[in-house]
Amino acid sequence: MALTIRPSGSWDDDARAGIVLSCVLAIAASAVALAITAVPSVRRVMGSWWLAPPLVLGGVAAIRWAAMV
Repeated sequence: MALTIRPSGSWDDDARAGIVLSCVLAIAASAVALAITAVPSVRRVMGSWWLAPPLVLGGVAAIRWAAMV
């Protein structure tokens, strides 16, 4: 959602708030997923490449959030 919401103009504070909320939720979800996949027993079963999706999701959300400022 953070990538699909576009403000209609500089006055569209509701869209900007929605983007920030989406970014915060995406970063929180990726932090939880990263914490789960960082557990050694999970990494043994799933492999270490499962660390990449949470990192990418969190990175994209952080960049989008930083672009809002």
